[in-house]
Amino acid sequence: MLELRKRYIELKAKAKELMLKGEMKLYLELLTEIEQMNLILVKVK
Repeated sequence: MLELRKRYIELKAKAKELMLKGEMKLYLELLTEIEQMNLILVKVK
């Protein structure tokens, strides 16, 4: 659980960097992965 949470936070930071660089395709792919992890984290709680 803690590893998932840590990975989630790392992905959000990376997504923000991609958005600021203007790399929208990679940003959207990462956003999809973040949403999937969010669903997992909510179910685990």
